[in-house]
Amino acid sequence: MKCVIYARFSPRPGESNSIDTQVAECEQYARTNGWHVLSVHSDSHASGADPEREGLWEAMDNTPRGGVLLVWKMDRLARDLYLAEALHRQADKRGFRVQAVREGVADDTAEGRLIRQVLAAAAEYERRLVQVRTSVAMKRYQNQGRRMSRHAPFGWVVDSDDPTRIVPDQREQAALDYIYRMRKDGYGCRAICTNLALAGHKPRGKSWDASSVRRIVKRSQQRTPEHHQPESSPSTAHHLHEGIQ
Repeated sequence: MKCVIYARFSPRPGESNSIDTQVAECEQYARTNGWHVLSVHSDSHASGADPEREGLWEAMDNTPRGGVLLVWKMDRLARDLYLAEALHRQADKRGFRVQAVREGVADDTAEGRLIRQVLAAAAEYERRLVQVRTSVAMKRYQNQGRRMSRHAPFGWVVDSDDPTRIVPDQREQAALDYIYRMRKDGYGCRAICTNLALAGHKPRGKSWDASSVRRIVKRSQQRTPEHHQPESSPSTAHHLHEGIQ
């Protein structure tokens, strides 16, 4: 039997099986079953919901008719029910089957299809659960004043005493306050850019642009910790409470 190995790794909470680990188990499985490994393909830092994975399609294209596409677990193939089924149907059309080392064969019987779909649904559920947990964690960190990227958003600077935290920048907070007042008065982003420059508010880049102002306005829909509100400016404190990051 000829087979092609595919592995995928996406760093995330709970993910501990590297591409090397997956490939090693697949190769051992192939040797145990007397299969000949034609090639090994992989995708690193790739989501199981992404259909545009180079390694995945190389593996699909290189698996011969009558052969096996071998994966460590079925969720390495996809973490999306629709995508998983589409890939299995594509394998059927091409005349090969997908087999998982840890889960065995999901054959083409009614029971086999059910098991395959249950596994795919469980993988999608886990992926979405991780997304929700990550989102909650990010909001909690933001509410603690902890930055989630290397750069502090406009209106904030990295705390010199604690580089994991951000604190308000008074000059930029004044610009934010100006933006919200103009937006409340019905001005568009381009008009706000012009008036910001005329009023002497300095941007981080060379000049104010509508896209930057639009992003700032969009962030006003989010919330920011009250303990970061500058006490000297009630209006700015209000905007911070509304979520300027």
